[in-house]
Amino acid sequence: MLEITGVYSDGSTKDVSSSSTVTSSSTSILTVSGTTLSGVKAGTATITATDQGKTATATVTVVATTLQSISIQAVAPVPVGQTMNLVATGVFADAASRT
Repeated sequence: MLEITGVYSDGSTKDVSSSSTVTSSSTSILTVSGTTLSGVKAGTATITATDQGKTATATVTVVATTLQSISIQAVAPVPVGQTMNLVATGVFADAASRT
């Protein structure tokens, strides 16, 4: 998730993520939906956030990495007629993990 902070003339700050518009310079590399960034393929893209006529930019690098392992948290017994969500965690070649 992307967090966008506005800095006001009195020096105060405020999270303006929900009111900002965010775009990607290259949607073939990086897409944006609200404040969620999704890497499409390896490369670099610039994101631009706009709020109240002010803009900010940041460079985002998308890296290609491969899944090395996946695990599922211990599963408790599931009562008849009930459902249970599983949590799986993937570990990637760059040592990053994601659930």
